[in-house]
Amino acid sequence: MPTSPVQLTTPRVVNENFETGWKYYHGDGVPRNKAKARRFFEEAADDGYAEAQRLLGTFYYYGRGVPKNYEIAFRWFRLAALQGDAQAQQNLGHMYERGQGVQQNSGQAKYWYEQSGATSYSAWYDLTHETEQFADTRGRRPLTLSPKPSAPTPRVAESKPPVA
Repeated sequence: MPTSPVQLTTPRVVNENFETGWKYYHGDGVPRNKAKARRFFEEAADDGYAEAQRLLGTFYYYGRGVPKNYEIAFRWFRLAALQGDAQAQQNLGHMYERGQGVQQNSGQAKYWYEQSGATSYSAWYDLTHETEQFADTRGRRPLTLSPKPSAPTPRVAESKPPVA
């Protein structure tokens, strides 16, 4: 358990367009239709719904039903991240770290990784483990985050792509 109060989950706000898009995306009570789902997600994202913005970022990052485009993915992730979405913040750190859709910037990577840690305990640990192995390409120095809450380090993959 964390030693300081940390928000473990984000309360889910219902957005009708997002919920309808989710049903079409998964075929939940309606025929599965990813194009229709994306249209509903876009409406929810245009209304400022962070979860839809993050999901659209994931679509463009991986090329799910749309052409793969890191620049568009970055823009959607950024909109969600600015609203405090920890997964979108993590995704921005990942993209800054690797220079995907944006100029590589270890300072911005560190900033967004730390932001995600401030809003989600599990994202913090996923990221601190990942960023311990991230080196600044100019000096090959490890990127360190501070301060770390004390807790056992969970097992995570060496490098993770953005999370939906």
